[in-house]
Amino acid sequence: MFRKSWLRLAVLASLAAPAVAQTTMAPAARQEGRFTDITRESGVAEIVADHCQTVAKMLQAQKGEQKEWWLSGFTLADLDGDGTLDLHLAGHGMQAVAARNDGKGRFAAVDFKPEIPRGKGKRDVIPYPGGEIRMVFDLLERGWLDILASYGDGGGENYLNECKPGNPPAWNFKPYEPGFDAFSRAVAFADLNRDGFVDYMMTGDGGRNNATHPMRVYLGKGEGRWETGPEIAVLKEAGAIPVDINGDGFLDLLVSQRGYNPSARWILLNDGKMNFRNATKECGLEEGGSIMGVGDLNQDGCPDLVCLDTQDGGKSFDLGLYLNDGKGHFTKGAEVAGLKGPRPTTGNWGGAVVTDFDNDGLADVVVNGRYFLYFLRGTGGGKFEYVNEKWHLPATIHPAVDEGLCFGDIDGDGMLDLVTFGPGPTEKQPGVAVLRNDLPRRNWIRVQLIGKKGNRAAANAVIRLTEPGTGKLIWYEQICIWGRQSFHSHYFAANTERHFGLGDRSTVDLGVTFYPSGKNVEKKAVSANRIVTVNEQADAVDEKELK
Repeated sequence: MFRKSWLRLAVLASLAAPAVAQTTMAPAARQEGRFTDITRESGVAEIVADHCQTVAKMLQAQKGEQKEWWLSGFTLADLDGDGTLDLHLAGHGMQAVAARNDGKGRFAAVDFKPEIPRGKGKRDVIPYPGGEIRMVFDLLERGWLDILASYGDGGGENYLNECKPGNPPAWNFKPYEPGFDAFSRAVAFADLNRDGFVDYMMTGDGGRNNATHPMRVYLGKGEGRWETGPEIAVLKEAGAIPVDINGDGFLDLLVSQRGYNPSARWILLNDGKMNFRNATKECGLEEGGSIMGVGDLNQDGCPDLVCLDTQDGGKSFDLGLYLNDGKGHFTKGAEVAGLKGPRPTTGNWGGAVVTDFDNDGLADVVVNGRYFLYFLRGTGGGKFEYVNEKWHLPATIHPAVDEGLCFGDIDGDGMLDLVTFGPGPTEKQPGVAVLRNDLPRRNWIRVQLIGKKGNRAAANAVIRLTEPGTGKLIWYEQICIWGRQSFHSHYFAANTERHFGLGDRSTVDLGVTFYPSGKNVEKKAVSANRIVTVNEQADAVDEKELK
């Protein structure tokens, strides 16, 4: 994937196109019961076309081998701190484009000032990082989202968010050295040693040609600093998803081999002293295949697994949904009715998310890979139906590797929208599809968490929503913060946030157990259709209704 360096400041400055003006096109009419393509109305189609032309001119002027923008990832994150999700469209080893959201799902490009160098070792303040976002995280715990970004293969930089409020806000990101390398193949934040400070885990390129790959752990020290800690042997380019699968209070690691390697997966159990052993078969899985994501599929209070299982000697893969017995043993049993779409031919790319797209109070699943997209609507009890056709969603998408989707509520209507691949400005160029969620309106709630200093992001805290009066569990969520190159496990609000559908329920009882303190914060009869913020330090629950 290596691309020649093509950055010359004077040439870039002369070729820079002005920022795209915010679209004034009327929004597309809502088509009840489906997702509606609003790529043009949102302004993103124009932004993408403009950026393709600008980058093509820049590349041609440098006589590089790459002649067009390599679109390699989508990220929805509140980068300017105004409470709405902005959009970053990545470029592998080249200029990305960022677009500010007006809060109604309409985007305007941010001037990327191409005369300023990007990438590893470049120390200038820039409007936003080029390349690919590997993770968004509040490094200094200020309530502002910072960025870990790559720039081509093998190079990356960490950036502190120094955006300033205003209309429009001023976008600025400053290079920062927290004590770890920003470049990663896979990354996660979690308090692995339970000392109250969130740790950073990553695999880079070192060791990728060996039988196993060293995942480096950087131990959090607070105040935005990390120091080198132990190495854990994982599969090639694997990284890990940190989650407590057996309820013993210690974070285990879900590992899947990535890159151009045979598919493989491990479950590494933690003995509580950061000693990990391979318990894959003991936990009910074969080592062939991939763990795409984790979440409570049948809403029984245990983290389940979304997998791809090898078939035909590794030539193809089947979707496998594995249910947890609560003790870390998994059984393939969740049903998917009417599954269609392209059959995966590799298990090494993409990821899966468990959330609620139709707000009916039942867990849904979205899985993407190379080159497929599965949307599975939960029907209860760990059963699902394939709904790409019903919801007017693409089944075939064209990511090169991991970068197939991102999601989040871009227009403030309480429904989770989707950004994925779509038709590009030319037949040869993949583009972006912005798909508004126009499914029938149901009730919902968003829970934001603020942990104590050292783990303000509340990594691995547990959220429980129960039915008032009966105590029936509605939702269980263990906060996992992880990513694989350009795939991220969730959207990024300024405070860690999770979205839950409630169906027709107007209230819900809320409980949060913070990690590793074990502190419980509860509130009864929280009203639907609002953002609820739970603060570990203040032992407080605040409610805010969206206007």
